[in-house]
Amino acid sequence: MFETSVDILNWAITLSVLAIAFFICWGLYYIINTFRRGVKIVRKAENIVGKFESLLDLIKNKISSSASYLYMVTELVKKISQMMKDKKTDKKEEDENYEYEVKPKKRGKKKK
Repeated sequence: MFETSVDILNWAITLSVLAIAFFICWGLYYIINTFRRGVKIVRKAENIVGKFESLLDLIKNKISSSASYLYMVTELVKKISQMMKDKKTDKKEEDENYEYEVKPKKRGKKKK
C-alpha cells in the first residue's frame, strides 16, 4: 500500500482536499440557509408594509369621504343655528310689541 513516501504524501493531500471540500460545502450550506431565511424575512416585511399601506389608503379614503359629509353637517348646523337666532329675534320682537299687565302680588301669611 505505502511503498514510498510519495504515496503517503498523496494520501495526505487527498485527505486534506476532501476535508477542505467538506468544510467548504458545510459553510456554503449555512450561508445559503442564512440567505434563504433573510429572503423569507424580507418577504414577510414586504407583506406587512403592504398591509400597512392598504390600511393607510383605507383610512385616507374614509377621512376624505367623511370630510365631504362633515362639510354637509357643518352647513346644516349653520342653517339650524341661523334659524334659532331668527326665531329668538322674532320672539323678542313679539315680546317688545306685547303689553304686559302688571298685577299686584298677593302677600299671604308665612307658614311655619
